[in-house]
Amino acid sequence: MQPDNGYLKELDIRFKESEYKNLLREQIREPRQVYEAVKSLEDATQEKVLGIFVSDQLDEPVFQHLALGAADSAIVDLKYLMRQALLTLASGFVLVHNHPSGEAFPSDADRSVIDKVRVLAQFHDIQMIDFMVVGQNCYWSLFEEEGKLYQLGRLSRRETPPTVDDLEKIMINKDWER
Repeated sequence: MQPDNGYLKELDIRFKESEYKNLLREQIREPRQVYEAVKSLEDATQEKVLGIFVSDQLDEPVFQHLALGAADSAIVDLKYLMRQALLTLASGFVLVHNHPSGEAFPSDADRSVIDKVRVLAQFHDIQMIDFMVVGQNCYWSLFEEEGKLYQLGRLSRRETPPTVDDLEKIMINKDWER
């Protein structure tokens, strides 16, 4: 630990090029665009979790590795996910992870995480645009399953914001466990 030199610590955030080619040069309009940008995840032998954070126009994407797991699981601290969304001043995000098994169907644990992330995102006035699972030559998208479009709603005008009690009910386990 560094000795206290009498100065406050300054937070310095810098963006750098990622290993993913920016195929999302314009607005993100559909899950296939995201899949094409992160398709290399299908070859990973470990689960990887990525956050793609976007502006209110669904553009200027920022990729962030959130977790590197084992062959069949990954753990993401949901506080860290929300921290990254807040630090990038994101209006929304897409959460993407791979299944090294090649199957692109969400597990029960994935579905549990979806519920938790939705509540946390709503509480922070940030929209979870999509939750995607990448498999071998395929992907699954929550919002395709639900028949929704990629668009940001007017989150600040919601009628009933979540309460602390709502968060306590859903946040029994704060980590992502598959």
